[in-house]
Amino acid sequence: MVKRALCFAVLMLLSFPAARAEGNATVRVGAFNYYPGIFLDVDGKVKGFYVDALAEVGRERGIDFEYVWGTWNEGLERIKDGSVDLLTSVAYTPERERYLDYGEEPLLTVWSELYVGIDSDIRGITDFEGKRVALMKGDYNAQNFRTLVDSLRITVEILEEGSFEDVFKAIVDGRADGGVVNCTFGAGRQRQYGIRSTGVIFNPFDIFFAVAEGKNAELLSTLDGYLETWKHQQSSVYSLARQRWTYGETSLVQAIPRWVVYVAAGMLLLLGALLSFSILLRSRVRRATRELSEREAKLRSYIENDPEGIFVVDSEGRYLEANPAAQRLTGYTERELRSLSVIDLQPRSTAEEDMRYFRALKEKGSSKDEFSYRRKDGEIRRWSLEGVKLSDDRYLGFARDITDRVRADLEIKSLLEEKEILLKEVHHRIKNNMNTIRGLLQLQKDALRDSPAFSAIQDAENRVQSMIVLYDKLYCSENYRELSAKAYLESLAPGVLGTFPRRADISLVMDVQDFSLNVQYLAPLGILCNELMTNSMKHAFAGRDSGTITISASSIDGVVTVLVRDDGIGMTDPASAGFRKGFGLDLVDMLMRQLDGTLAVEVDGGTSCTLRFPVA
Repeated sequence: MVKRALCFAVLMLLSFPAARAEGNATVRVGAFNYYPGIFLDVDGKVKGFYVDALAEVGRERGIDFEYVWGTWNEGLERIKDGSVDLLTSVAYTPERERYLDYGEEPLLTVWSELYVGIDSDIRGITDFEGKRVALMKGDYNAQNFRTLVDSLRITVEILEEGSFEDVFKAIVDGRADGGVVNCTFGAGRQRQYGIRSTGVIFNPFDIFFAVAEGKNAELLSTLDGYLETWKHQQSSVYSLARQRWTYGETSLVQAIPRWVVYVAAGMLLLLGALLSFSILLRSRVRRATRELSEREAKLRSYIENDPEGIFVVDSEGRYLEANPAAQRLTGYTERELRSLSVIDLQPRSTAEEDMRYFRALKEKGSSKDEFSYRRKDGEIRRWSLEGVKLSDDRYLGFARDITDRVRADLEIKSLLEEKEILLKEVHHRIKNNMNTIRGLLQLQKDALRDSPAFSAIQDAENRVQSMIVLYDKLYCSENYRELSAKAYLESLAPGVLGTFPRRADISLVMDVQDFSLNVQYLAPLGILCNELMTNSMKHAFAGRDSGTITISASSIDGVVTVLVRDDGIGMTDPASAGFRKGFGLDLVDMLMRQLDGTLAVEVDGGTSCTLRFPVA
């Protein structure tokens, strides 16, 4: 206890003059809901053991800490634009390092933990397949969870929330089946929300004070000094505040007044400065060694349990290390792999080509590719391999077997090719059969040229021709479900007019937008256009030497509009000029009902027929 007090006295005596010289400065702290470290209480004030600890620093160093409330993500944006000077509880990531400077002394070591409703049947991580999981936006715990489920190939639906409180509310409200927060917040709030931990914990990490890069370095150093001292004192402001906010008021009583400790420490300083420095240095070395060993053990545990194969090779491609997953992939033990090199696992037929991957890795520092490899039992399989250069003589590789996926892709490709061939053959046969029907109708029509049935046979031939044009287009198309309405109608219309003797006297004007329609719409649309054009050719130009038929089509907001107009003599009523009750009109009515559409007829210097129908 005396040694710790002595250390604290050294720090205070060295820093005290500087503190007084600075005067009262204001430090803006990005605050977010991280109970019990920092949170917004019901009275609207920011509280927590971070707040108590910073208040003590402020009293001793003449600093006013002002709290700017918001979400965690807003705090990160504010430190970037200078709206705040200090952040608490910041986990290290390479992306954040680009705009943050971290303290050297961790605030806490925490870990990610998965929570569910108190009555939930979920017991483990694999039970979350297909479930909804709430995460705090921009949170390091959220990153860890995404990495975990990806490595285990578990599919979840992610809900991003603004704070840890919102994550727990999402569970309680039933919007999420589970949620990820860190252990400190979870332990403090789970009883209040009536939820429980699943026991799934992962990715321990340290959290720090942080400031904007290149700014407030002196403030960061000051806070590191206080943390270093407080952590070695059971009765320090930091320790007592942490215990009070986490577990409630305690019975701990400071028996010795603080001023007595300071006076005693100051007296011992003159006699024990050298000893104190030595003890402090040894303590730091021991702590750094212990932390390094713990981190190395954690890293080793992650590698050993990673589902992906992990290899370490030297500059010649010789295997130095391989985790259990890598051994399962290759069929070799780690000892056997150490006697092999990269090229030994490549099939002879592709070995030289495959080695370009390793050469690219050495030149560029990273590489990613897919190629074949040979297992110990001789089976040739495929894997996806991603490599990273650690040093000139160390290269790290991550391998994932993709043989089943490659085989499935090849099978799907083969099935699609067979389907395309089959559909082409079907459309070709339908077209040929319709040509046969059309030929028979033509023969029958020639035999009945002077008969009243001649016109009916010709109408039937034109209807069949509209279907022949449709299937001819389908046969030549890569898409067997949809066709361009423009291409179809512009091929169909001249063919319909070509069956009439007066074709040369009639002009055809086409104004069709280029939009696609499903075959289920195009088939009846072709027959409808055939009927309306046939009607115009038969009746609209009686007693006239020439005329014009106009066809336009458009698709707007899911409604197709087709206009067939002639500038003929017009009709006095819809029952005249070819619209008499009969097969043609019955066919038009039937097809319009099939399309769930409408037909509007207007007579104004000719006859206009407007078709409208919705498309899905």
